[in-house]
Amino acid sequence: MPRMPERRNITPPVQKRPDWRTYQTGLQRSEAARNRRKALTRFGIILVATAVAVAFMVLKPAPDDHLLEAHPGKKPPAETGLDRTKVQGLLSATPWVNLSEPSVERVAEGVTYQIETSLDQGLQQDLMASLNPANARFIAIVALAPATGRILAMVGHNRLEPGQNPCLQSGFPAASIFKIVTAAAAIEQCRFTVDAPTFYTGRKHTLYKSQLKEKKSRWSNQMTFRNAFAESVNPVFGKIGFHCLGKKSLESYGKAFGFNRRFAGELPLLPSRLAVSEKPFQWAEVACGFNRQTTLSPLHGALIAAALINDGLMMAPQLVDRVRNEAGTLLYQGRPGQSGRVAKPETCRDVRRMMQAVVDSGTCRKQFRGYRKDRVLGGLTIGGKTGSINNRSQDARFDWFVGYAQDKAKKTNLAVAVMVAHEKYIGTRAARYARLAMRSFFERRMAQNTSRPSKDSPS
Repeated sequence: MPRMPERRNITPPVQKRPDWRTYQTGLQRSEAARNRRKALTRFGIILVATAVAVAFMVLKPAPDDHLLEAHPGKKPPAETGLDRTKVQGLLSATPWVNLSEPSVERVAEGVTYQIETSLDQGLQQDLMASLNPANARFIAIVALAPATGRILAMVGHNRLEPGQNPCLQSGFPAASIFKIVTAAAAIEQCRFTVDAPTFYTGRKHTLYKSQLKEKKSRWSNQMTFRNAFAESVNPVFGKIGFHCLGKKSLESYGKAFGFNRRFAGELPLLPSRLAVSEKPFQWAEVACGFNRQTTLSPLHGALIAAALINDGLMMAPQLVDRVRNEAGTLLYQGRPGQSGRVAKPETCRDVRRMMQAVVDSGTCRKQFRGYRKDRVLGGLTIGGKTGSINNRSQDARFDWFVGYAQDKAKKTNLAVAVMVAHEKYIGTRAARYARLAMRSFFERRMAQNTSRPSKDSPS
């Protein structure tokens, strides 16, 4: 009898159910795989769209950059206009000083351009009428709106090169104007306060190595940091540069305040220069401005004053509001630009307090004597810094004022910088020109506000 085959159990084995951790891991892997597939799909779509866009740009005809020049009487398409570089070229053909009209016509490559400036013609005319060039080699006056950097007045006199604009020349010794930079650095780096006591020996306006000693003696003079700034005491600021700041901080703050760098804008403004050596005594010279190697342009001086009013924000200078062609088409629109931060807001407020002491009791108190009783100036907060130094040949004396005026009630500010190079005799001083500029500007603002009807008055 044949043997029956052995019966086998064909029931499939019971699979072990995964635990919770294994199950969650599997779900995560599945979700990750789906996400990768979706990402690859999106990437493919973006890649195709980008390729189409690039192909369109390559195949699209480029606008004719010379259409305006070729057809001056024809209205240009929307793409045609002037960039800043081309506007700089238009401005390079003229010194842009003592302009008697708010707009200037220029012809370049057969095209007539109408350049509308930011100048306040009332202020400009008043300052031009006040120029006293009889005993001056150079006079440079710049006034601007701190919030925007718009130049409101640019007036000057250049006996050596009548065709050049002294307001833009950066080779004038900065003298004690650099004490503004040193004061800001001392407040932030050396923890100076406005009322901190300072000591010095010898005369206020000299600088000898013996005056840089830290040790006090019975011959030492004491005054607050504010008064040392107001009276422009060289040994105090020399010691700050020598013992506290040094090369690195002087260079760093100098750069923050705009030295050794160009400003964005349409004007051909060369950088003001600052050179700091490895010699500690030279640090003292730089810090107090007792040298002729640190140079400054009057326009840059006005920008420094404006930055202090702006709580440290320095603006780029702006002279051009608009450029149009002869058909009236707008080709260029000037806009405010920033040039960085010079110091902390609280530092700038302290420096402004020190600059107010310069006007009230310091080196330019004579030029501002009685201003608080003046109908216009009496309502303003005014601050400034003076500086003076002879040239190398001792036949000219550079006289500086850099400062500001604020009408807090009307929220109106003005930054001013004036440099006068006196020759054999001292003529009108820089601070006097600054006072005239402030009075002219705010008197006109007062007149405008008076002429405007109030909201409650009948129209």
